[in-house]
Amino acid sequence: MHTTQGRVPHEKATMSESERLPHPVVRAENLTIGYKNTSVISNLSFELPFGSSLALCGGNGSGKSTLLKTMAGLLPPISGTIEVLNAPPGKQPRRVAYVGQFHNENQAFPLRVKDLVLMGRYPHRGLLRRFKKVDKQLSMQALEQLEATHLANRPVRDLSGGQRQRVYLAQALTRQADLLLFDEPATGLDPVSMGLYRKAIAQTRAKGTSIVIATHDFKEARSMDVAMLLSRVLIGIGPPATVFTKDNLTRTFGVSITETAGDTSPNTFAVETHHHHQHHDDEEITRPSPFLTPPFS
Repeated sequence: MHTTQGRVPHEKATMSESERLPHPVVRAENLTIGYKNTSVISNLSFELPFGSSLALCGGNGSGKSTLLKTMAGLLPPISGTIEVLNAPPGKQPRRVAYVGQFHNENQAFPLRVKDLVLMGRYPHRGLLRRFKKVDKQLSMQALEQLEATHLANRPVRDLSGGQRQRVYLAQALTRQADLLLFDEPATGLDPVSMGLYRKAIAQTRAKGTSIVIATHDFKEARSMDVAMLLSRVLIGIGPPATVFTKDNLTRTFGVSITETAGDTSPNTFAVETHHHHQHHDDEEITRPSPFLTPPFS
């Protein structure tokens, strides 16, 4: 692996011999998940190889966020089993980092960006121990990776939505985790921030970090090793090229979606809808879309 000037060595958690043995990064068997006793997805079984990337795709309410929260240990499974890094979810906080869709900062407390990013190191140090020099170096490295060092001394509450999202992504990278769980991380990012985010994800994957991302962006989903289509049930899982079929996409989103033939972009799909007009037969309208726009997002 190439290094750059001033690069900080990774500080991973010390792993036991059993943790070093090959095992799936996530394994689920007959898993039912949801809130209290209300199931969102039932009888879900899959394995994600260590070091792989997974895109979770589906409409609103399809179960993407629920599955991510279950992986993160924020929601207990209703039934069945799930293991994350060969342990129950939430039992290895140093090795897993989660970034949700919503962030609840205390608006009355002017937390600075550099302090928020540094908090990503808490699982390594604990709440009562002092941060080490390497922790501060890792947090600044993450801010540099997302070109956000100029925000370091800004109060988080003063940031725009896109800036805040970059900061939370930096916090996750600071943890140096083996598994990253991102729930629609590109939401609110401007084109420049989007490019930085994609570059950071590519660099993180190149290091062998496992990533699970809930996304509505088919370009991003196609770049992952594995795609999972959800619609409160598992529609399909596997390499994106084999999962994103017309039949699977129709079952997932409730409309007919096909890749546009002859288009130079591999991220362009046609959404076929039917409208009823008085005294006319059904009219089929094909709308090219680089993303699945509302209501599918």
